[in-house]
Amino acid sequence: MLNIGFGEMVVIAGAALIVIGPERLPATARFVGHLYGRLMRQAASVRAEIKKEMDIEDMRRTMRETEQAARQAVEEVREPVAEIADQARLEPEAELAPPKPPSAAPTNE
Repeated sequence: MLNIGFGEMVVIAGAALIVIGPERLPATARFVGHLYGRLMRQAASVRAEIKKEMDIEDMRRTMRETEQAARQAVEEVREPVAEIADQARLEPEAELAPPKPPSAAPTNE
């Protein structure tokens, strides 16, 4: 992340030893390490949140595309269905009416 080489680390450690002193250097190094760890966890959390939001946006885009395709399919089917319904209405009613049950004839017993 920071691209710090070995030589640069030696210079930073030497400057920290002079400025902070040998007594407080270990505690300060632990503190800086702790802060660095928290910073990395926060960065990972932000990255995960951004990825989650991007995934949600992708799902929304896919849903919109699917809804549009469904609407198109309904429009394509609507005309043939309307033609079939019109043809069914044009047929004579006698053919569409259910047959009448046979009348009950008296039986000789």
